[in-house]
Amino acid sequence: MEMRRFDGPESPAPAKIAPVVIIIMAATMIGSTSGLFIADRNALLLLKKDIASQLAGIRSYLFATADTASAQPEAPKVIPTGLPSIVAIYYSCEPGSAHMAFDLETADLVGTGKLRSPDRIYFDLQDRSRKRGTLKRPNTQKAVSIDGNLLTGVRISQRKPGATRIVLDLKQTCDFTYQTSPGPPSRLTVEIRPRPAGASAPD
Repeated sequence: MEMRRFDGPESPAPAKIAPVVIIIMAATMIGSTSGLFIADRNALLLLKKDIASQLAGIRSYLFATADTASAQPEAPKVIPTGLPSIVAIYYSCEPGSAHMAFDLETADLVGTGKLRSPDRIYFDLQDRSRKRGTLKRPNTQKAVSIDGNLLTGVRISQRKPGATRIVLDLKQTCDFTYQTSPGPPSRLTVEIRPRPAGASAPD
């Protein structure tokens, strides 16, 4: 009997190994490729959702910016007066309010109030540039029509030497706030809002 040494499974011939290795590698690559494809597809789906979400956010921002821009008050209109005490008038309006500003060259605000029948607001100014003995009463009057939702116009008149009154003619009963800022020129800023229905007059 022929004796044979057993060192383990007989190794296949190299020619037989190559096709098997190629088949295994191909199967592995196909499996890996499929796995990568599936992973990439899921990633692409997530990326698509993320991009869609970002685009929606950008679109909302753009529309919100457009709406905000359209809701912004219009640029103030500048009205030169040609008067020594009041250099210019600035006017702007937005839904529910109107804004006015007066550049005061040589005048100080000394009083304000409201008048009725018809409704109007007034501001009294005192000219600080005039010296005693030179207070002559010039024929000074300025009227400006305003096409606004709360105002019909502004009137400026010299009531007595050195004293000027600004009158805001209203379309309806309104409340107002004002403030002054130093210059030169100093500025009187006024905000006007309609009085809520049923609200009693504060004065």
